[in-house]
Amino acid sequence: MRSWMMLMLGAGLAAGCGDKDTETTDSGDINGGDSGDTDTDVEPLSDYASGQYRIGTLELVSDLTEGADVDGDGEIDNKLPTVLNLAATITGEPLDITSLNKVLAADIADGDLILLTELAHAEAVLTFDALLGIDDKGSLSVDPTSYASDGTPNSRFSGAFTSQTDFSATSERIELPFPIIIGEPAIQVPMELAVVSGAVDAKANSGLIGGAVPVDDFMTQVIEEIIPTGDDYNPEAYLDMTRKELMDFIYEFATGETVADIELEDGRKAISAAVRYEAAAASF
Repeated sequence: MRSWMMLMLGAGLAAGCGDKDTETTDSGDINGGDSGDTDTDVEPLSDYASGQYRIGTLELVSDLTEGADVDGDGEIDNKLPTVLNLAATITGEPLDITSLNKVLAADIADGDLILLTELAHAEAVLTFDALLGIDDKGSLSVDPTSYASDGTPNSRFSGAFTSQTDFSATSERIELPFPIIIGEPAIQVPMELAVVSGAVDAKANSGLIGGAVPVDDFMTQVIEEIIPTGDDYNPEAYLDMTRKELMDFIYEFATGETVADIELEDGRKAISAAVRYEAAAASF
């Protein structure tokens, strides 16, 4: 199982960005204030130092009105449920949000999917690492595939605290695990413009991760993986469409203006998505 690089996208929730003057404290926290304030002796917003956590709950957000502002237009972006529900209807596969969340819950409960977070707050930066874990008879460790060849995490967010416990951070690209069948390895789906906004203390870490799934990656890493090929493909099970017709139909729908709501800098179309998570303190 490869590293999960958690989702999705947009610096819209980055701490302190945008609309008002901000002040960075000595600890790296962002503190809103009068732009004319010359007092540099500002108390840190948070004295949090570091922590490790194991995710016990992870679910795709099904409500289209909840999520993150991925493209920075002031509106919530979360269109993935629309695409998944249509794909489930057409393919007959358990791709709808409810089914996927049930599989996620079962895999996490059974230990088939171990997700970890590690946060560190120092020298003007809060880092948030999303990692795949290994449980060896109760002893947790990080799956080596969570790291790049240079040893840095594949899924690292950077940001700041906005209060003693609340934080916000962003990442250009992550991967989100989509287990389709209970007990089977999760399919890793790249997500770009990722943002995480949540709360953390010594005992727990929880929040929401948002971002955009490039349509091409959604097709190759999700749809292509679950639709049978060759003699195993039965057109009668897919509205009498050939496999190519089916793939083209899903692609055309997914790239439609009302569905592919995010356009990445290089012109690629993407679908916004969001997940919630809750994690408890752990050691690894």
